[in-house]
Parts: sequence; C-alpha cells; structure tokens
Amino acid sequence: MSEKKTREITLPSGAVASIREGKGRDLLAATRAAGGPNDPMKIAFGLIAALVTIDGRGLVIEDVEDMDLADVFKLQGEVMGNGVSLPASTLPS
Repeated sequence: MSEKKTREITLPSGAVASIREGKGRDLLAATRAAGGPNDPMKIAFGLIAALVTIDGRGLVIEDVEDMDLADVFKLQGEVMGNGVSLPASTLPS
C-alpha cells in the first residue's frame, strides 16, 4: 500500500495545517457531506475537512465554517490549487 503524501503549512492564525493528497473518493465524500453537487462552496469546505488536520486534529465542515477567513482562503488555495474549480450546479437555470 502506498504512503499518503502530506505537506504542512502555517496558517495566518499561526495554526499548523497538515494537508494530505486528495483522491476522487474525497471529492465524492465532500459532495455527499454537502448534500449534493449544488453547493460548490460547501463541497470545497468538505474537501478541506477531509484533507486537512489542524494541529493534529481532524476537521468537519462546521470547523471550516468557524475558521478565520484568512485561514479559509489559505486552505482553499492549498486544497483546490490554482485555477481549479468545482463542477457547476447540475440544476437547470
């Protein structure tokens, strides 16, 4: 079994975040946790919760919602990458 790749960053708040490499299953789990594909921001928060630990502690979506905005922006950039976006809503307009 392959070793999970992780990297550590220090957030603007001073907390240390460990971010593991994501898989497709993480996106599926985040989409389920968000209640479906129609809330891209909540899916992004779900991915952060799935892939990040803060000072060694796992997260849930509500933890991400309660974080300082600067930390959220930093984690979104690290988890989502530059120029990566989530699929658009599947609901008809």
